Amino acid sequence: MEPPLSNHFSSLADQANNQPETFTLKPIDVISIGHERKYRKKRKLVVDEQKAIASETMKMQLSDTSDIITTLDLAPPTKKLMHWKETGGVEKLTIFPGRTILSKKLFKVH
Repeated sequence: MEPPLSNHFSSLADQANNQPETFTLKPIDVISIGHERKYRKKRKLVVDEQKAIASETMKMQLSDTSDIITTLDLAPPTKKLMHWKETGGVEKLTIFPGRTILSKKLFKVH
C-alpha cells in the first residue's frame, strides 16, 4: 500500500530544504575555442612635402576673404513662411496678374 500524498509532498519539501541550491556547469574546453586575431591592414604613411606656408601666400589668403564672407540664406522656420517667401515677392505679383492681392496698401498701389 502507498503512503498518503501529503506525506510524499512533505518528504520532497524536506529533501529540497536540506540540499543547498547550487548550479554546476560543465568545464569549458579552452583549446576548442579558437581565438582568431583580426589583423589590421597596414596603411601607407603619407607625409606632406610642403611643411610650411609661404608668407606671400598667407598674406594673399588673409587679404582676400570673399570666399568665406557671404550672406547666409536660411529657409524660414515654417512651411507657410517658406511658401510666402517663394510666392510673395514683387516679381511674382507681376507674373500672376489674376491673383488676388491681400494687402490693402498694395491693392491701392496696384
